[in-house]
Amino acid sequence: MRASPLPLAGLALCLLGFSPGTRADEDPAAAAFLAGDYPAAQRLLETEIQSGQARGSRSLLLGRVYFLQEMWAKAAESLAAHVARDPDDPQARELLGRALFRLGRLQEALPLCREAVRETGRPELRLELAEVLVGLGFPAEAVPQLKQVLLDVRPWPRAHYLLGSLRLESGLGHWASRDLWAALRLGSPEPDLRWKLAQAFQSEARITGALLRVGPIPDGKAGDRTEDHVLVRSAGAGVWYAASADTALYQVETVLAAIPDPPEAVRLLAAQCWLSAGEPDAAAAALAGVRTHTVARFALLVEIALARRDLAGLRVLLTPDPAGPPQDPELRARQLLAAALLAEESSDAPAALEFLQESDRILPGRSETLRSLVEVLARLDRKEEAAAAARRLALLHPDSPEVHLLARRRGVDLEAIERDQAPLWKDDDPQDPAQDPDAGPVAK
Repeated sequence: MRASPLPLAGLALCLLGFSPGTRADEDPAAAAFLAGDYPAAQRLLETEIQSGQARGSRSLLLGRVYFLQEMWAKAAESLAAHVARDPDDPQARELLGRALFRLGRLQEALPLCREAVRETGRPELRLELAEVLVGLGFPAEAVPQLKQVLLDVRPWPRAHYLLGSLRLESGLGHWASRDLWAALRLGSPEPDLRWKLAQAFQSEARITGALLRVGPIPDGKAGDRTEDHVLVRSAGAGVWYAASADTALYQVETVLAAIPDPPEAVRLLAAQCWLSAGEPDAAAAALAGVRTHTVARFALLVEIALARRDLAGLRVLLTPDPAGPPQDPELRARQLLAAALLAEESSDAPAALEFLQESDRILPGRSETLRSLVEVLARLDRKEEAAAAARRLALLHPDSPEVHLLARRRGVDLEAIERDQAPLWKDDDPQDPAQDPDAGPVAK
């Protein structure tokens, strides 16, 4: 005679650690648990355990009840007591590791989470192991765990978010943007997701797609969706900017629209995106909310002034300020050179000379600065200074025909430079003390 299969309730009780003969109608706590009445199950189990008459498996069931009610500390305490009595119980060890992870006790959770993944390989346990590894500073170990999760269960927003975040930190903008975008499309609730996605698109140089001007749109708001585009920001007078949804510009503007007082880092990125989209006025508006004087803010101010062709503003910005933030000499020299080129295009030779001289003062002897300096000085009919700059350039590039031509045009005596640079002795001249084997020690 074939044995009758266990009823569903009996099978569930067996999975919870009860003996096969246990019946739910004989165990009120188990019945309440199976019915989803966790507070009732908790009261019954606590009373039974406090009476001292409880079986050992009751602490495991109580731990489950606590866990399902998100009472992590009590769950960990009950499960730890059960594991102390039965250290080989895999269900208790797995659940204890999960409770410890939620309490932030990552070092204690790590071996239990590793063990649970080895035993079962369930995606949710693998994801929690990855989170523990990330929290303990082992991103290289977390990445393969997250990739396996996505192979097992592809549409998992939390796994996409974590993997994208790790790739962003590693500088892999392209791969980070793919995972973070997937997390966004899957409805991940992470509060910094759009901000990270904006950073990923920015690092990938996907600042914006086809930036469109649309309008007027009555009562439009940032982030409003229409059939053909996504609105991102009002430009005043009923005109709105629109861009495709998978752009840094859209992401960062959505962040700005959603946060009453967004962090300055978000405003800085917004300004950079608008500037890259060819909208310096919108960039300046985004940067207006950044009050902290940093090198990044200053660099954006200079770029905005260059885009606006604002020579007066550049003069103010690029005037040395001892009270300002410390500047990278390389960056400042490049900014001054860009300002000088703008001044030359605007036929403002005195301003160009001012910027070039300051650039040469900060980083002397740069060939791109000297070339422009020679031309500007010649245009201002300052022949002797132009010749001096050309001579410096010729000394930097003694073998360049182009430099030789420029220097000769400015009256530089290249033959004299060659004579001045010639060695005092030739290598095979026996009068050179360093080459004469019979000479005594060379005086130092």
